[in-house]
Amino acid sequence: MTLLLAKKGPPTGGLKLVSRFEAHSSLVKAFRINKQFERAPSVVSLFPLFIIACFLYLAGIISQAQVIVNGLPYYNVSQIEGDPNAGLFASTISVYTLGGLGGGYVSTPAGEFLVSFSGARPDNYPASFIGYCMDLAHYSQTSYQATPISLAHPPTTIPAADYSPNFASADARFQVAYIYDSFVNYAHDNSNKDANIRAAGLQVAIWETLYKTASFDPVPDGADGTTQHSVHAQAMAYINQAATANWGREVNGQYQYDAIWWKGSSPPNSAEAQGLIGPVPEPAEIGLAALACLAVVATHELRQRRMRLADSSGRS
Repeated sequence: MTLLLAKKGPPTGGLKLVSRFEAHSSLVKAFRINKQFERAPSVVSLFPLFIIACFLYLAGIISQAQVIVNGLPYYNVSQIEGDPNAGLFASTISVYTLGGLGGGYVSTPAGEFLVSFSGARPDNYPASFIGYCMDLAHYSQTSYQATPISLAHPPTTIPAADYSPNFASADARFQVAYIYDSFVNYAHDNSNKDANIRAAGLQVAIWETLYKTASFDPVPDGADGTTQHSVHAQAMAYINQAATANWGREVNGQYQYDAIWWKGSSPPNSAEAQGLIGPVPEPAEIGLAALACLAVVATHELRQRRMRLADSSGRS
């Protein structure tokens, strides 16, 4: 009987049969694991995406440098000052003017501008933004051209202007950038009953920081209970906070606070026009965000696939 079974084939007892199933199962499991890891993201497979994210990051930095610091391109700008129909806030106060306005006190709105680009605009810059006046020598116009200049990183030679803000002082430039960056959203709060005072106070804080000297005060205080006094008090609150803030701190080689001086000119003769302050575009942050999102998604996907592999191994 043994010889007969041997002629028909090798014995197929229970232990032998189970061993063959185990071998087959191990081969199938190894094949599946190999396929899973082939599909799982690896450093090599993610490298092209990493290069793309780095390209976006560097392109953002280069774009920002070209727009703000180097070529000084001109852009058409249209703006509205303190128009309540546009949701802007302002208060009428007494301000001492300079230069082309003849010099002397005038009654004028002080507050927000809505700045929008009627023509081409810098890359990555918003279509419109809330700006403030940096110029006591010119009234606002309905439209003009403007050159964007970084307050923290101005050109080696700061372009001449028909007015005299304290651009020669890095402290003044940094403080104005800090005041604008820190309080522009606080001032533009239509849910607050004091929004007009907040906005006018921010405007006065910018003027006082750029122009005030021992012998010149562009916006003097007023009597208690008057709008002039309330606006001046709000301005001093901004200025006092700026005086103690770390506005000149650098982060990764860049100053933490910066803003754009939109140096105005009026075509076709390029006469000096209203100068404004606005936000700095941050295209580099887009590249960083894309890179961070890529890393999070890849890490999550890899972790999920490893968990599925561990579960399948445990069930086998």
